[in-house]
Amino acid sequence: MRSRSQLASNEFSSADEVQRWAIELVLSNGTSVSPRGQHTMEVCPASFTLLNPRSRCVTQAERKWSFALAIGEFLWHASASDDARVLEYYARPWAAFAVGGRIRGSCYGKSIFSTRGESPSQWASVLGLLTSDPDSRRAVLDFRVTDSNNELDAPDVACASTLQFLVRQNRLNAVAVMRSNDVVWGLPYDMFVFTMFQEMAAQKLGLELGWYHHHAASLHIYDRHRGLAQALLAAKVPNSHEMDVMGSLDCLPNVIEQERRLRQGLAPEFAQIPSSYWVALVKVLFDFGRRKLQSS
Repeated sequence: MRSRSQLASNEFSSADEVQRWAIELVLSNGTSVSPRGQHTMEVCPASFTLLNPRSRCVTQAERKWSFALAIGEFLWHASASDDARVLEYYARPWAAFAVGGRIRGSCYGKSIFSTRGESPSQWASVLGLLTSDPDSRRAVLDFRVTDSNNELDAPDVACASTLQFLVRQNRLNAVAVMRSNDVVWGLPYDMFVFTMFQEMAAQKLGLELGWYHHHAASLHIYDRHRGLAQALLAAKVPNSHEMDVMGSLDCLPNVIEQERRLRQGLAPEFAQIPSSYWVALVKVLFDFGRRKLQSS
């Protein structure tokens, strides 16, 4: 892994540390802007590096970060879906961003995993490029290709622009570029999904996991979240949680199927998943479904 002196100064070991830094940065140095009439405090631009991408989970209790939503959203992307009902199952606010039951802009998985005509997916092309030319600087995934007609007034325009992979010293590093990033709600889930993509690619390429760098043109906190942000700063910093090394991606189609079964109220078929890593994630979704049913 590259030394700390070779990376940007804003370097962190966990998602909890990133969240705290980002909140403190915006509340201390942000300026007031109101895009689309929504009042925010903003730092423009801002960047950080997560040195250990597997420490991608926010564990601070006061944040009430949903591990189930993070997993469900990741699997939604991995299935190349744009069906809003999947995300609404985990977080009802997603309904406000749907058009005709579909998410039009933020369906990053559909952008990168879908084939177009006879052309391979972006994902396959990028992995093929890095296989043939590991030093390449062209391995860039474009998340904006599903935005219909590039309508900038649409309820959902992709917040993430690109994710670039760089193979250096036998490690797969990643650089995410965001046009817009909400610190309180968006950033923790973005880090989770993009570092999961990074680890998927590292496994496919047979590489160690490197660092993850994140650049946001606008890093901001909405006025309605300011109280929560201040409470998070006042709370004790928790110990970080590092996820295990990702299980075999051969299991992923079955994991996606088990997530679908759970949303339909069916029992999960754990025996169909020969990986303790993926079984543990499906169990998180199973527990979420039981709590959801009990509260309905």
